[in-house]
Amino acid sequence: MGEAAKEIKPYYGALPPLKPAKEVPSPKGVMEIMGPGWILVGLSIGSGELLMWPTMTMQFGYILLWAMLLGVTLQFFWNTELVRWTVITGESYIQGMARMPPGPKFWVPWFLLIGTWGFIWPGWGMGAGDAMWLMFGGWGDPVAWRTLGFIFCLIVILAGKIVREPFEKIMMIVSIWFTVTLIVSAIYLIAAMPPIEIELLVHPSKAHLVDKIIELHPDWYAELAAGGYYFIHTGQYVTVDTRALVGTYIWGLFGGGAGLIPWEKVDYVLLGAGIAYAGAGGIYNVYYSYWARDKGWGMGQYIGRIAGIRGKLETVSDVGFWPEPTPENISRLKKWIFNYEWKENFLIWYVLDAATLILFTFIAGAIFYYPYMTDQVRALYQQVYAELGDFWNPLNKDFVTGTLPTFNPIGMPTKHITGPLGEARMFQLWMGPAGWWMFMIMAAMVLWSTHISILEGGARMWADSIWCFTPGLREKKPSIRFWYYLVFFIFFIWGLIIIWTRMPTLRVLAIGASIQLAVQWSSVITVPWMYKKLIPKELYKDLGPAYWRWPLFIIAFGFWFWAFAMFVGRLAGVV
Repeated sequence: MGEAAKEIKPYYGALPPLKPAKEVPSPKGVMEIMGPGWILVGLSIGSGELLMWPTMTMQFGYILLWAMLLGVTLQFFWNTELVRWTVITGESYIQGMARMPPGPKFWVPWFLLIGTWGFIWPGWGMGAGDAMWLMFGGWGDPVAWRTLGFIFCLIVILAGKIVREPFEKIMMIVSIWFTVTLIVSAIYLIAAMPPIEIELLVHPSKAHLVDKIIELHPDWYAELAAGGYYFIHTGQYVTVDTRALVGTYIWGLFGGGAGLIPWEKVDYVLLGAGIAYAGAGGIYNVYYSYWARDKGWGMGQYIGRIAGIRGKLETVSDVGFWPEPTPENISRLKKWIFNYEWKENFLIWYVLDAATLILFTFIAGAIFYYPYMTDQVRALYQQVYAELGDFWNPLNKDFVTGTLPTFNPIGMPTKHITGPLGEARMFQLWMGPAGWWMFMIMAAMVLWSTHISILEGGARMWADSIWCFTPGLREKKPSIRFWYYLVFFIFFIWGLIIIWTRMPTLRVLAIGASIQLAVQWSSVITVPWMYKKLIPKELYKDLGPAYWRWPLFIIAFGFWFWAFAMFVGRLAGVV
């Protein structure tokens, strides 16, 4: 491009200029760049997929699922933009935003404060411990199981010579395990349509009703389950016609039932949390740029990696690199952007996360949603409700429910994950003890992988911010590894304190979700402005986001801001 091309420089803002670099590293094959997507899958498939969207499906069937699909699809495009600046310069997304007006004194505290509020609530680790506790029949104290999961996080983070590497491998194994488990389960459910026994699940607070139910139905019997729940066996069997629900599911997924939603009955706290966590959610998407840089995507190869306790320290640059804008370098950057967007972000993250959301919600609706049941099942439950008194409603916060009808774990006065408990019970009825273990192991792995990803990404965000934006601290302790482990241990101990307070798991998750929506709508609307400002106009066509994406950013802003406003409005009692 000649001598003049070398003068084409990005906008530096209030931060030090980018370092010059002559060459963009050659793009790597798909197997070589894989890694950050596996971590993001492990992070994403957690509370939204396992708890929140299945819970809403149990309440309303498939008519809300268009919001789930829209949310995860918008996050796919947003992920691409969060990593674009990292590939071009090696800097994180937050470092790129810090170059924008009004400067790092605004943007860095903004992301750190709202990001920290999101990840200091360890609901995912608590949920994983609850799943392990339930899996072993309620043996021991659930707090001890939660603590054990936390300790395993610490072991993984201390294990590698490069912090990311063992963590990344575990995320790949976990992601493949639960995806295969769900696919096999869905195929079995649709193909075999196994007969299942109709049961009642009685909450511990209503355990005194068990004797009355058995007295009225002497041929039934009660089974005490983990946490003081009772399963009441009726001896009656039913077949759920799952094949007939496939069309209903697709219709709801693409918005066919949007006009039928009873908005006055929707829990906007749960819906807002579900929209945030349909995917990664808020600051957790931002972590993607840190893992991509550590993996060496694009110019990130020049930055350096965070070494583990056992590893050799690497030199980590506090600013990024600007390559000479030659035709070869521009071509390589375009290939890097295409490869990570479609071969990693799409094929690994989007496909697996969307598939998991679809499979979890299809199974939950087929098993639990009251109107999808057979007349035989409805008649039996109506009989029991009439006998016990009108204290239960399928769309209310109930105490006595069936393994088949809906229940709302948010509203129930329990610290246990009752949704997965019911789903695991169904797998046990279909497949025997192996079904119970398979589902509960999957639930524990899903929630644990989310927790360790969030904890690791949060420590990485703080360490990188200290390293890049506080030269005084960087000079006192010239090792980013020191700052990484210091922050990690601080938040590790904080998480243990929250665990020992015995706060309800789902309420802890909802607290964190509120702020993630704020991160999403406040960040996505800045994407066009950020890249128009940072990337020289001569190079925007080649390196910036295509103009057809701009309407998607506006749609994402409107959708996420609406969910945030409804979330906050419900908490404030005005919606």
